[in-house]
Amino acid sequence: MEFYSQWSSNSCSRRIEIAVQQALEEICRDSFEDDLTSTRPLIMTYYPLHRPVHNEAPMEFMEVDENPNYVFAPGNSEKNILVSWEPAPSPFVKVNTDGASKGNPGPSACGGVFRLPFGTFLGAFSLSLGIQTSYYAELMAVFQAADIAETESWSHLWIESDSTYVINGIQKKHIDAPAQLKNRWNIFLQQMEFMKIKCSHILREGNKVADALANLGLKYQGLQLWDNPPEEIRKLLLDDACGHPNFRNS
Repeated sequence: MEFYSQWSSNSCSRRIEIAVQQALEEICRDSFEDDLTSTRPLIMTYYPLHRPVHNEAPMEFMEVDENPNYVFAPGNSEKNILVSWEPAPSPFVKVNTDGASKGNPGPSACGGVFRLPFGTFLGAFSLSLGIQTSYYAELMAVFQAADIAETESWSHLWIESDSTYVINGIQKKHIDAPAQLKNRWNIFLQQMEFMKIKCSHILREGNKVADALANLGLKYQGLQLWDNPPEEIRKLLLDDACGHPNFRNS
């Protein structure tokens, strides 16, 4: 005689899986909130730009996959995928960047978030740009991120953007920059010589923190720096740190 209950093998395995997932999320949430409330020195203070000397090989690039941070959602069409943010391995600081333009051209801004391995928040920025295009905003996000990393002497930088055009251009060291950004592009090329840089593309569903910061840039004037995350991105940071995927129907 066969016996079925809520604790049958399949049901029990699923219950254990859910319980473990909930426990891990609770641990992650407690650790993340402790980090948010911990006292630490300001890390986004600006100083005059300098060129730190590093006794190491020049920059290197990761080969850019078309969509490196997703898996196909089980039980769905191959066009339905789960996208998740992944932390960079030590010793890299990972910065996710994004640009926003309401009108293209229109009111524009950019933003970025710096995180250590395991998703620990390190700092964030947003920058209003006036009337510009989305391409201009995406480029400025990368340039601003590199400026901050250089100022803070973060010699290992992993740049991640949802703009394939920008990431491919950085990898090839050739970008058709707008006229007003050609000097910034040349500065960025110089920064590459003193930093070890990796770059990767991520679908926009995995870049929600940077997207929120870019939109914050539309609300504020000039450059905003955060050494503690603003309220608008706290839940998004927690979701990323816990590995929560986002659903994309392409």
